Amino acid sequence: MLAFLLFPAASLAHSEKEHAELLCAGFDAIEWRNEDGTRTDCLNAQYAVEVDYTYKWAEGVGQALYYAELYQRTPGIVFVCHPETTEELCKKHVKRAMTILSTYATQSVVWSCRHEDVSLDECDTQMINAELADEGTSSLNDQQAALSLN
Repeated sequence: MLAFLLFPAASLAHSEKEHAELLCAGFDAIEWRNEDGTRTDCLNAQYAVEVDYTYKWAEGVGQALYYAELYQRTPGIVFVCHPETTEELCKKHVKRAMTILSTYATQSVVWSCRHEDVSLDECDTQMINAELADEGTSSLNDQQAALSLN
């Protein structure tokens, strides 16, 4: 108890693996080992998901696209804002990822989570559906504007 009082920040210290275990509860598999030795953080019948800190946005996008291709699932990314990163910078990282995903994935989902979030229900969710965007009912810019990411 004394350590908690002296070092309260330590109670917030979560690794990406710990975030995956918390945020992907309810998925069919967590830390699923792929045939090539890589690991998909969260996997279910619909999504292949990578969990990363926002500053690793490019790595997260690549991994999510790769895992989605391996399993013929919709790519998903759970982005966690690191406690030492400002909220503004985290939003910029997510915007970069959304730009790439909207170009290379017809569908994807991004969850933007605070470091202290323990459930995907607590995170902001952004869907990309290029087919809808092509029909004029949605666009990345509309989605970003609605979330104040521009």
